Amino acid sequence: MGFRARVLMAAVVPVTVSAIVLVARGHVPLVGVVDALLVGLMVGAGMALSLVNGPLRSITRLRISTRRIALDSGGDAPPEKGGIDDLDQLAAWLSAVSRHVRRSLREAREREQETEAVFARMADGILLVDGDLRIRRLNPAAAEMLALTPGRALGYTVIEATMLHSLDGLFREAMLAGATRMRRLETIQPRRRLLHVLVTPLEGGVRGSGAVAVLQDLTEFDRVERVRRDFVTNVSHELRTPVTSIKVMVESLQRGAIKQKALREEFFRSIVEATDRLAQLVDDVLALARIEAGPGRLEWQPVALDQLVRETVAAQVPLAREYQVELTAETDEPLVVTGDPEGLRQAIANLITNGVKYNHPGGQVHIRLRRTEEEACLEVADTGIGIPPEHLSRIFERFYRVDRGRSRELGGTGLGLAIVKHVCEAHGGQVRVESVVGKGSTFQMTLPLTEAAPAPLSDRATDH
Repeated sequence: MGFRARVLMAAVVPVTVSAIVLVARGHVPLVGVVDALLVGLMVGAGMALSLVNGPLRSITRLRISTRRIALDSGGDAPPEKGGIDDLDQLAAWLSAVSRHVRRSLREAREREQETEAVFARMADGILLVDGDLRIRRLNPAAAEMLALTPGRALGYTVIEATMLHSLDGLFREAMLAGATRMRRLETIQPRRRLLHVLVTPLEGGVRGSGAVAVLQDLTEFDRVERVRRDFVTNVSHELRTPVTSIKVMVESLQRGAIKQKALREEFFRSIVEATDRLAQLVDDVLALARIEAGPGRLEWQPVALDQLVRETVAAQVPLAREYQVELTAETDEPLVVTGDPEGLRQAIANLITNGVKYNHPGGQVHIRLRRTEEEACLEVADTGIGIPPEHLSRIFERFYRVDRGRSRELGGTGLGLAIVKHVCEAHGGQVRVESVVGKGSTFQMTLPLTEAAPAPLSDRATDH
C-alpha cells in the first residue's frame, strides 16, 4: 500500500468508526449519518492529501537526488521498481549510498596506509616544507641523510633543523623561481655525505604553498668513482715506469751500448726484469678485474682446500729457498669450500709470497689450515719485518705500499693484498691481519665450508 493510501486510511477510518458508534447508540438517524459521513470523508481526504502532497514532493525530489548520487558514485544502487513507496525507495537508495561511502572510506584508508608504507621505506629522502620553509613532513631516509630526528624536526625551518645554508638557499631559489632546482650538497656532521637534492615548488610555484625536496645519497657512488679514478691513475703510473725503463735501455743499446758486453748484459737483464714486472702488473690487473666483475665470472665448484694449500706451498718452495726462508705447512684436516680454484690459489700464493719476500734470511713462514665452527681458517704467519700500526687499515687498498721503494725492488705490483681481500669477499669470507714491527705478521683468511665432494684440482700451480 502506498504512502498516500495509508494517509487516506488514517483520515477516513476514525470518521467512519465514530459514525457507526453514533448510529448504534441511536443518537443520530442513519440517513443523516450517511450524509455527514460523506461530507466528512471528502473534507478529511482533501485536508489529508493537501497536508501530505508537499512532503511527498520533497521526498520524491530527495529520492531522485539520492539515486543520482548513488549512480554517479558507481555504487551498487537498487533498480527502480514500480509500486514501491517513495519512502521505501528512498531508504533503499540511502542504504546504497551508505554502502558506497563505507567502501570508499575503507579504500581510502588502505591507499593511505600503502602511501605511508612506501613513504617510510623509500631509499630516497623526501622533505616537505611550507611557504615559510618550515618542515611539515620527512621520511626516515631524509632524516638519516640530514642527521635529524623526525619528531623534533617538524615545525622548525630548514636552516634551524639542518644548519645547511646551501639547502635552505636551494629551497628559496626554487620557490622564488617557481621551477625545479637541483644541486649537489655536502654535509659534514655526523659524517661526510654527498647528496643530490632536487627541489620542486608545489602548486606551480606559488610561494605560500611550499615545496618538496628529493634527496639521493651519492656518498658511496662518489667513493667508488674516486677509487676508479685513482685506480686508473695508479695503473697508468705503474705501467709507465717499466715501459719508460725499457724504452731508455733500448735507445741506449741503439746508440752503441750494445757493443759493450758488460753494459749490454746489464741492459738485457734490466729489460727482462722490467718486462716481467710489466707482465705481472697486467696479470694482477686482469685478475682483480675478473674478481670484481662478479660471481658470474668465477668458476664455482667444490674445492679441497687442504689439497689446494699443499699444492700452492709446494710451488713457493723455490722462492723461499732463494730468499733463505723456511716454509712449513700444517694442513692435516680435509676441508672443502665452494669457490673458484684459481682465485683461491692466487690469494694463498700472494700471502705466502709476501711472507717470504718481506722476511729476513733465516726467517720462517708457517701456513696453518684449520676448522673453526662452520668456517675454514687459513693462517699465514711470518717472522719478517712487520707492518707499522698506522698502515694496517690501508694495506688491502689497491696500489697501497708501506715501503714503495722496497716493494718495487722486490717486484711487487701493489695489488697482491687487494686481490686477497676481493677473493675472500667474493667467497663470503674475510681477511684480517695482526702485525708487530720487527717480529712479523699473521694474515688470516676465513671461508665458509661446504659438505659437497671436492672436484679434482689441476696439478698446475701458480708461481708468484
